[in-house]
Amino acid sequence: MFGLGESFENSIVDIQRLDQYLDTVWSGDHLVGLNRNGRRLDPWTVIAALAPHTKKLEFGSMVTDPFRRHPAVFAQTLATIDWITGGRLNLGIGAGEAMNIAPFNIPWDHRVRRLTEFIEVLKLLWTGKTVDFKGEFFKLDKAFIQALPTKKDGVPIYIAANSTLSRKIAGGVGDGWIAEMMSPEMYRKDLEEVGRAASEVGRSLRDLDVVYHGFCSISENNERAKAYANGMVRMQFTWWPKQLERYGHEISDRCDWNHIVVDENSYEESKKLSADVPQEIADQVTISGNVDECIEKVEEYIKSGVTHFAFSIPSDRDETLKALEEKVVPYFKESRHD
Repeated sequence: MFGLGESFENSIVDIQRLDQYLDTVWSGDHLVGLNRNGRRLDPWTVIAALAPHTKKLEFGSMVTDPFRRHPAVFAQTLATIDWITGGRLNLGIGAGEAMNIAPFNIPWDHRVRRLTEFIEVLKLLWTGKTVDFKGEFFKLDKAFIQALPTKKDGVPIYIAANSTLSRKIAGGVGDGWIAEMMSPEMYRKDLEEVGRAASEVGRSLRDLDVVYHGFCSISENNERAKAYANGMVRMQFTWWPKQLERYGHEISDRCDWNHIVVDENSYEESKKLSADVPQEIADQVTISGNVDECIEKVEEYIKSGVTHFAFSIPSDRDETLKALEEKVVPYFKESRHD
């Protein structure tokens, strides 16, 4: 499957064009972004507005967190949008980032345990049954909601899992696993953990959609394409220095998304720090260059276990989208690799 994974606020005309050749569109779910002068809209409102102008595209979040909404309210919201989309909604959810939570004094302790319980409550409420639940973070007394998803099992849940513990959750209860800043080799390694967790509850990796979320830039000027994609992922590594350490390199954690709160200098600080990220590491985790180079890299990821690509396009958007539409996606559709 092929889609876009970015803060998606394009026009109805654009979304109708994407509906012709892509499978999914994933929208970021942030209250704020690193750029203080940027714009972040609510993804669920955007999805509800755009989806009726499409026929087959699936929509989702890349990704939300379990802290900013009560699970009962969120279960109703998702079921409503799932109804609006005709069953074409997915939920991407992870353990959260400080920039969206800390400035608003929203509690976000015990992040992974809260994520697990949040998902459990969603699934219970989506059964339509009356629920009594006594958890560590949430309590329900004879609770039920009257907006249910179109599918019996509820809205598919994709878990953004970046640690051994969260990958265990993805393998145990997720419909999909989202990972980023990952080379093909890293996917192969981490999928072993996801697979073990799945097998412990009688599932297998075949039950999960494995998502590559990363930067894609395609141009006949392959050096320019690589510069765009690698420039963005080098910044992204400054937000997640622990992931960079897995590739054998260390940098300061002053832009780490686990504690950074956005101010006027955050974007420039990250950009400056990104110069310390080696180009060769960035190149391992992006899909960039000319068409042939990108097809070859996608094939590497497919061999490593990836089943779904959610591309973020850093620049040269029109050229990249045209290449995806006319060359890359048709190649894999015809080869039945998707």
